[in-house]
Amino acid sequence: SLLEGPPPAGLATTVAERTGGNPLFVEELVASLLETGAVARDGDAWTMQPGRDAVELPATIETVLAARIDLLSRPTATLLQTAAVIGRRMRVELLRAVARDLPAVDGRVDELVEKGFLEVAGEDGGAEVVIFHHALILDAAYARLLRKTRREMHRRVAEVGEELYGVSDENIDLLARHYYLAEVADRAVPYLVRAGERDKRLFANDEA
Repeated sequence: SLLEGPPPAGLATTVAERTGGNPLFVEELVASLLETGAVARDGDAWTMQPGRDAVELPATIETVLAARIDLLSRPTATLLQTAAVIGRRMRVELLRAVARDLPAVDGRVDELVEKGFLEVAGEDGGAEVVIFHHALILDAAYARLLRKTRREMHRRVAEVGEELYGVSDENIDLLARHYYLAEVADRAVPYLVRAGERDKRLFANDEA
């Protein structure tokens, strides 16, 4: 179905065995085969390219995701990592502001949606929202960042979020989380306490 035509001989069986039938793994493996040119269309069907063997498919979803990220241009991969720092779900305007040093952010967001890394998830207060297609994609992008870089980026997200949205009950979770992960204790603690008090008022005891 993903290829919209008969796959090369033996490929479906090998993919099923390698992925255990996990839908995300199947999707990512097929996307990787297409992006690397390992399979090519031959009329109404597909063939493995010379020198390629279905048995050599990556053994883990993490390997496939890392390989697909490596195929992105550096600015697009950086944008994906920036999105991973923000979280699973984000306003595009926040991503655009955090990644303002990157060229053509909107076009790169469209590319990441087209390639299945992100999905459009409607709007939030009139602002376009995107989400990661799967948490494992977020994890794979985030894992490629050095710890120091993660801290710096979390602080940037918090500062930009505060600049864009101010400090309100609707925004307090964002600020608390990112200042905390940036290890900026003097900013994180008051926001964490405020977020906890808000949740307590709403009887969201587990969150509090």
